Amino acid sequence: MNIPEPLDIRSTQIVVVAHCLLNQNAKVAGLAAFPGAVEPLVALLMRHGVGVVQMPCPELVHLGPARPLGTDTVDQYDTPAYRGVCTRIADAVASEASAYASAGYSMLAVLGVEGSPSCGVSQVPVLEHGARVLRPGHGLFVQALATAFKGAGVPLPFIGVPEGPEAGDLEVVLGTIGETLGAKRARGHPARPPLTPGRHTA
Repeated sequence: MNIPEPLDIRSTQIVVVAHCLLNQNAKVAGLAAFPGAVEPLVALLMRHGVGVVQMPCPELVHLGPARPLGTDTVDQYDTPAYRGVCTRIADAVASEASAYASAGYSMLAVLGVEGSPSCGVSQVPVLEHGARVLRPGHGLFVQALATAFKGAGVPLPFIGVPEGPEAGDLEVVLGTIGETLGAKRARGHPARPPLTPGRHTA
């Protein structure tokens, strides 16, 4: 009996994405800008045919989904215990990305959350004279990720998706992400050939 080979059309292109960009339910109460996922970002990733590694949210892991807003600043979260949580998660994410890269996949980018004390890429909220303000800097989790990815030998660009208008223009950032994905896909690996019987590929 002739059994047709299964068709495998995966792109072998992957982005690493902050948890709340795909699940706004993980946000602190009052900060969710979308009902579920950040819809225009998801649509963009789907158009480019890239796979997604959704990172755990370190704030959620550390304090749970009912955590209080507090000051929502780096000052609030910058403790040895929380940095330890960030390091453990970052190491696991970098290990997964390294495994994909070693298997021939193209890791394209890390998408953080601009204006977040944890996932901010170039802007983070800090306390100044009792007020929450955005200042240049890297979030605590992004710091841990940068170290972990460097140690794993998987250099990736970090792009911050603004969590609100004060942190940037979402449409402009989506354009930047689209250009990055398009350029890297053009230089990336071709799609994998069809699977052959007796060979399992996860």
